[in-house]
Amino acid sequence: MYMFLKWNGKYGDDARFVVQNMQTDEQALFTPGEMEDLTWTNKGLADADEFKTWSDFGNEKVDDLSDVAF
Repeated sequence: MYMFLKWNGKYGDDARFVVQNMQTDEQALFTPGEMEDLTWTNKGLADADEFKTWSDFGNEKVDDLSDVAF
């Protein structure tokens, strides 16, 4: 299961999210439809300066990121 932590506020091809793997607690920058670009890290990306201006995404959870279309 994955949880959406932050969103850049954009739609379509420009949408980006900070997601957390609920099993490993790792986080990654996620672009819908581009699963091959995921790089997981133990660092708290949601708290990083470059994502501070991004909107919270309500901690919405999904079972499979490959099913996400935005």
